[in-house]
Amino acid sequence: MASNIIPEWCELQGECRSHDEEKLARIAAAMVDAIQEGAAHTGVDVDVSLVHEYRAFALHPRSAVVRLCKAALAEMGAEARLLTGGGGSDANILNARGLPTVNLDAGMMQVHSPDEYVSLHELERLCALVLRVIYLAPEFAPPASSRSRVHD
Repeated sequence: MASNIIPEWCELQGECRSHDEEKLARIAAAMVDAIQEGAAHTGVDVDVSLVHEYRAFALHPRSAVVRLCKAALAEMGAEARLLTGGGGSDANILNARGLPTVNLDAGMMQVHSPDEYVSLHELERLCALVLRVIYLAPEFAPPASSRSRVHD
């Protein structure tokens, strides 16, 4: 529409993230309050819909999955760096469902930009790491007697 026309409706999308669920709830509530206050101040109607897409997760440095990935990296001559991420990934969903999952850095550069890329060398290293993790996984699996059964 033209800049001098008041549209019949508009849509506003926002996002907030936190590793602390209580802080996240406070931030989301403050955002909703600000939207509702602005709407009331200008005399417009507003419908607010919140969607919780994924939960934050944290893995203990001594957890089996972290130790497994560190061992695979060590065998490749690389040193693991445990970092806290701020984004969302499949790992958030899998961890929330009880499957401990680590995010492995794919060596992406200029992330979330039109110029995002990953070098072939880094992609090959990641593939080698995943294969090493698969190879070493049986050493880090809990004893068969302590594994829970998954039912369909």
